[in-house]
Amino acid sequence: MLFYIIDLALCAAIILMSFLTSMISGLSQLFFFRIDFLNGLLFGGATGVAMYLNHRKYPLFPLDMDIHPAICVAVGIIVMIVVIRLQHTKVGFWIFTILMSIVWALIPTLLVLEMTNGDFIWGILVAVIAFLLNLASHLRTRIPASPQTTTKDE
Repeated sequence: MLFYIIDLALCAAIILMSFLTSMISGLSQLFFFRIDFLNGLLFGGATGVAMYLNHRKYPLFPLDMDIHPAICVAVGIIVMIVVIRLQHTKVGFWIFTILMSIVWALIPTLLVLEMTNGDFIWGILVAVIAFLLNLASHLRTRIPASPQTTTKDE
């Protein structure tokens, strides 16, 4: 009976590890190949959540009633679409590339600063590396994919 429970736990652990691995792989592919979508998702989600929470704390005079969460979701989706479309213009691409590279670099930098008790050298090192990786990820979305070259055996 004990071996059966151990086998079941090991199978569950393997399934969980494969699920987490595929999730991490999918997120990394999204991050490195579709960063424009991820930026739009971040802006849209933040806008919807901020609109919902801000209105609960500071209701506007003509809208003394609560804003329905569906309206906040719709506004978030609209902002996401607008941000994605703006990133496909030349000026919008560079604005979002610099801005979002800084924002995405802050996340690992703040984590490292927290883990190292505020070590400034590690913070700067991680900030520079994260910024350059994010910048490269944004630039990669701008470079068109090269056509596949095939060789024919004759």
